[in-house]
Amino acid sequence: MGARSARLAGPVGSSAVNVLDTLYTCPAGKVALIKSIRIVNNTGAVKDTVVGIGDPFYGYNRFLRVPVAASGTYVDSDTDPVVLHAGQVIQARVIQAGAVAGDVTYVISGAELIA
Repeated sequence: MGARSARLAGPVGSSAVNVLDTLYTCPAGKVALIKSIRIVNNTGAVKDTVVGIGDPFYGYNRFLRVPVAASGTYVDSDTDPVVLHAGQVIQARVIQAGAVAGDVTYVISGAELIA
């Protein structure tokens, strides 16, 4: 197997409040190793964000609820990468009342293993 380290998604701006954005889908025939998720708050107010990783139909492997500080950045970079199989996703949404498109920016980094 060959691996390609890369920015897998982003920067991607958020949609309006409570709109679920699919940030990354693992392609067919590949396995993705998610090394970090960066969430940047582009506003002067705290933004409450949720991130689901895995299969939205059968339950996410991992679920994060992150309040990102005003004009701040949150980085989730576990020492053990999260593994996604073909068709699994990373989805996120801003759940803060009054949020508008672009309030938050997401960047997903990792590697795709090519079979």
